[in-house]
Amino acid sequence: MSTYFCPTHKAYNQSNSLILKPSLFPKSDTNSSQLNSHFSEHRTQSHSTSVGVGRDRDPKNLIYFALLLNCQRQSTISMTKDIAEIKELIMVVDQDGHDASHFLGLNEKKSPSKLAKLYHGIANGDYPSDEVAAAQLYPNEFVGSSYRKLKFSLREKLINALFDLDVKSSEYNDYQKAYYECHKQWAAVKILLGKNANAAAIALALKLFKQAERFEFTAMAMDIASALRLHFGIREGDLNKFAFYSERYDYYVNIYFLEGKAEQLYLDSAIAEVTSKEQKPSVLPTLETAYKQISDLLLKGNSYRLNLYAALVQLSYFSAKKDYAAAKKICKEHIDYFTQKNYEAHVPLQILFYQQLIFSFNLKQFSERSELAQVCKSYMQEGTYNWF
Repeated sequence: MSTYFCPTHKAYNQSNSLILKPSLFPKSDTNSSQLNSHFSEHRTQSHSTSVGVGRDRDPKNLIYFALLLNCQRQSTISMTKDIAEIKELIMVVDQDGHDASHFLGLNEKKSPSKLAKLYHGIANGDYPSDEVAAAQLYPNEFVGSSYRKLKFSLREKLINALFDLDVKSSEYNDYQKAYYECHKQWAAVKILLGKNANAAAIALALKLFKQAERFEFTAMAMDIASALRLHFGIREGDLNKFAFYSERYDYYVNIYFLEGKAEQLYLDSAIAEVTSKEQKPSVLPTLETAYKQISDLLLKGNSYRLNLYAALVQLSYFSAKKDYAAAKKICKEHIDYFTQKNYEAHVPLQILFYQQLIFSFNLKQFSERSELAQVCKSYMQEGTYNWF
């Protein structure tokens, strides 16, 4: 059983919500065409008043949304690259229930603007290419400057809309809310610093640093510590704070390095397993090397991402060996680690509990299946394959 997915997906993730390899996690008995129909249904029902998917029918689980997004990607294979990219932006904005009417120029007393027509045409799959869209919107031009400006305007408005997404609703857990809010605020700090509004920038950075440390946003904490040590060392001359943030910067540089090494081992393992299926060499030596190296990394540091990568590499190794008892033990160790966090580590726990259930079946330990199934159910999107 493979244990590969992309732990760096931020959306959703995601986000960090992550894109999971199908053999690891939640399959769905809903196919791509059904999901596309579902997505279009939401759009049609919501356009009478506003643009966006009704929040009462939103996917409540980011894994489900990753699956939905993946199916939408598959459905856009026939689209040109630029159109497919815009459709993904529309999906993210719509999935959040964002009211796009204010930037689409929708008005009950007026006919839809060209911007709105382009938005809906791409979202509904009516415009698979620039040529088709331009022919509908500007019949006297062939992908001329007017169309290119319109498409550029739509892309810019969709990107700006990302910063207005409502991430405070109950469908997001604390970690997800913190991820989106912290990245928005860090962007604000960088803009303020660029405008030499140092007092406002540093006040926000100090608050943000605490959040980045709490939720283990390593790269962000490293960058903020760098900005703060520069400020207190050069601008204010506060040597105590300079020393403090210099130490924190060095700490996160080390953690960032360890996470990067762990990510590389995870990728090496994933690539080796995929290659082994095509060329039939033994993958165990590569997985064993990765297992030993990542175990050493865990002795040198500790973080959310480092432990997540470690869990994936370790589970891959023992699964390949068919040592399900050892794999189940690894699950327990990492579950204990992530449940002790002062925030909900939803994605790692979802993966680990699910794998623990599978290993229990492999070991014929059926007495545990009911309890584990209930735990897994609490992490699964209702109606998906593994929920049943």
